[in-house]
Amino acid sequence: MNPTAAEIYTWLEEVKDPEIPVLSLVDLGVITDVAVDEEKVTVEMTPTFVGCPAMEYMKNEVEGVLKNRGVKNITINISFK
Repeated sequence: MNPTAAEIYTWLEEVKDPEIPVLSLVDLGVITDVAVDEEKVTVEMTPTFVGCPAMEYMKNEVEGVLKNRGVKNITINISFK
């Protein structure tokens, strides 16, 4: 089964901001894009501010949620644009 981008956005609602745990990374706009290309999922993330100390933690959480749903080929890009 190949997930859709919409399904992935729904799954990523589980990933909460470590400083404001009532909000997800999707709510905060940190997840800026999700692309599905056959077996590969690419997630674009933009931190709320440059130098955010929690970016590696959030990246790992996103990867964990996707792996728990059976996604094996994951690319997570962090940009500051």
